[in-house]
Amino acid sequence: KGAEEGSAGQQVVPWGGQAGTAAALVPRLLPVAPAAMPGAQWYQVSAQPRGSFANLVPGAVDAAAAAAAMQPGEMLLAVTAVGLNFRDVLNVLGMYPGDPGNPGSD
Repeated sequence: KGAEEGSAGQQVVPWGGQAGTAAALVPRLLPVAPAAMPGAQWYQVSAQPRGSFANLVPGAVDAAAAAAAMQPGEMLLAVTAVGLNFRDVLNVLGMYPGDPGNPGSD
């Protein structure tokens, strides 16, 4: 209530919910079909084998197959930058107990 659509998936929300007061921009997720991103290449990074950051290998992901395999309540996200947390570092170096999966899977 009281929100107006901004650009790039942002909503302008009146500060305090009242008109005439300062506004805040609130980011919103927007639905986009994989086909709407022509030329975009999708990757999943894995360590092959574990033990060194030099072993991080990007593997291509079939966006259409990934979208078809989604369950209700799941979504695909286009990520432009990532960071490694401590668990990812231990994972890539082969020091995490068990099989933690690919980096960033937590």
